[in-house]
Amino acid sequence: MTTADHILSAAYGIAVDNGWDALTRDTVAARAGVATGSVNTAWGTMDELRAAVMQRAVEEGHLSTIVYGLVEGYPEAQAAPVDLKKKALASLLKG
Repeated sequence: MTTADHILSAAYGIAVDNGWDALTRDTVAARAGVATGSVNTAWGTMDELRAAVMQRAVEEGHLSTIVYGLVEGYPEAQAAPVDLKKKALASLLKG
């Protein structure tokens, strides 16, 4: 696993476990066990890392993250299959 993949896995775990708002450079670095600068080196910007996290959420069907992505206009969430977007939005009613 590359450093970038390791950091992405840590970032995705934070989004799933603690919610999208908990996804910061510092929390990602701490969870991945790397220096904060390593997040920058691997991903450039937090926007790039967040886009990759959103893409993984779509791939894995993590509904609450997809809902956030839809509301905030993330292209990765908007490009999700229609059925997945409907399921994500419907999950709001169940919560």
